[in-house]
Amino acid sequence: THLSVPSFQPHFTTHMSATTMASMSTSGRARNVLPTSCRRLLPPLLNALLLLAFSLLDVRDIYFKTAWVGPYDTFALTATGYAKFDRTPLALAPVASNTTRPSGWGSFLSQCAAVHTAPGFFLHALANNCTLGATTTTNPWNTRISTPHIAAQLAFVSSMRVDAIAWACCMMLHIDQRPPLCQTHMVAGFLQRCRMEYVTVAMADQVPDGSTAMHELLAMLQLISRSSPTHQITCVEGFEYFGPGEYHAHIYGCGSPNVLESVFIGHHATGVSTLLRPLAWLTVDRLHLMGVDFTLRQNDISVFHMSEKMDGDVTMAHTTLVNFSSSGSLYALMVIIDVVLACIHARSAIEIFQALILPVLLSWILVLANAVIWTWSDEMNGKVQSLLSALRFWIFFLIAFNALWNVLVFWREHWAFAIARRTFVTTLQLIAVGALVAYMRRNEIFIVGSNKYAVEHQRTLDVVTFVDHLAFGNAYNAEHDFLLSTPLGVLWTVYEPFWSTVAWSIVALLVLLVAKGIWFHVHERRWVAPVRSLGSHAYSRLPAEEMLNIPIRAKSIVRSSLNIDAIGAPLLFDYGIVLRGNQFVSRRGFAEWVFRRKV
Repeated sequence: THLSVPSFQPHFTTHMSATTMASMSTSGRARNVLPTSCRRLLPPLLNALLLLAFSLLDVRDIYFKTAWVGPYDTFALTATGYAKFDRTPLALAPVASNTTRPSGWGSFLSQCAAVHTAPGFFLHALANNCTLGATTTTNPWNTRISTPHIAAQLAFVSSMRVDAIAWACCMMLHIDQRPPLCQTHMVAGFLQRCRMEYVTVAMADQVPDGSTAMHELLAMLQLISRSSPTHQITCVEGFEYFGPGEYHAHIYGCGSPNVLESVFIGHHATGVSTLLRPLAWLTVDRLHLMGVDFTLRQNDISVFHMSEKMDGDVTMAHTTLVNFSSSGSLYALMVIIDVVLACIHARSAIEIFQALILPVLLSWILVLANAVIWTWSDEMNGKVQSLLSALRFWIFFLIAFNALWNVLVFWREHWAFAIARRTFVTTLQLIAVGALVAYMRRNEIFIVGSNKYAVEHQRTLDVVTFVDHLAFGNAYNAEHDFLLSTPLGVLWTVYEPFWSTVAWSIVALLVLLVAKGIWFHVHERRWVAPVRSLGSHAYSRLPAEEMLNIPIRAKSIVRSSLNIDAIGAPLLFDYGIVLRGNQFVSRRGFAEWVFRRKV
């Protein structure tokens, strides 16, 4: 839409206040340092750099959602933790014999002579003289005694869920061997609950009838059936330790919270490791909102590196290959929205380039004979990905701040203009404030998962079983599968850090605005006090603002310079208007169009 407005252009500038003259004097001194050609090139280059950065973030966000946390297993992330085992074994705290403990960690002492862990908080253990396998096997033809295997040292970590252990045991048994537990929701609905592909085990790979491996699996299923509550059962993955080197999990066990018993599988029934190895730290997060669902599944593969010092101290380096898989209608909607936004941003980038950047860049070709080369490099690792995802909130921060400022403009337009002409904040400063607040609150942001899992009983933290130790482990809560919608408490746990980070960012931005306002006021008094009376005129809208019926200057608290008495091209562009010669040209995609006013 075009509208000829030759009479509007001379009226973009009103009387200059003392503050404006001070800022112009200061900025003029700074601009004189650079050559004229550099001063002309710097703004469009900064805009181009920001545009490139945001476009790359859009592409990275789509790639992250589809490749890293997409519907397929990729195990693209890697995390490593370390545990140094104390020489003093764990000691059980005195409790009543019929007491249900917060976890099943204490039950592993029924199969192991001693358990060594890290001091204080622990999830890894190095046990001595652990009994693996069944002591008796029975079949319809005979009864024979089998000698149990004693593992001199067994290393394990509480990263398994009881439903995964039960499912793997049932899968390795023939149908006629499976106990009633295999028909319960915990086992029968395992693959659907975790949004995993259908898995089959060939009959030839299942354990033989009457074998020691079968009794090993049945003993595990019997223990799970006798244990309650299920979310306090502690299950582990581990390996027999024979010295320094690399290990993979092949032994799995569970400890009961209400029965002082534990069972290890995998020594005879070796096939369970194929099913269980990619299920470490299995966690399922669900959000159900108004019939729209989103499911995020985490499952890892563990790799262990053991080392010993000369004094005999053993250290475990636990590396996990982390996989996140997303599914559900809400996930598809998120990807579609990201693709649409990327297309919109690409079109906006083309329009910005054609309207504002291209003319200056073409002029720069006449000044510079050499090209300017930028090198953009970034290290793609797990922490950088988590931090970039956390910093994406600045977009909402910008929207929230503008919304609050627009409320002030609607309530007291002249007040908003009076504040805006004395201080301002740039987009880069806003991003910097948001990034700084997010970095300072990174502990609160990245602890969301732990808090959510604690509320949903997807993790266990046992402070009762052992003296001066905190036992940690993975858990399964069957009640979580029957919720029709995500509880408000869980939603608040997830989004409270987001809202508080936005709120603190707004507070920090207000502090920055006040500080800049004071700084401008001090320099105004120092440099241009004799001309203070020039800025005493009353506020009134400019003709362009009247035509658009938008108080552009009062709303423009986020801008690039202190001068607000003139409506420049960037401000008009923010509201969908491009000034070409003596015409206003409206951009497509904006809700408010420019129409010729009726006289």
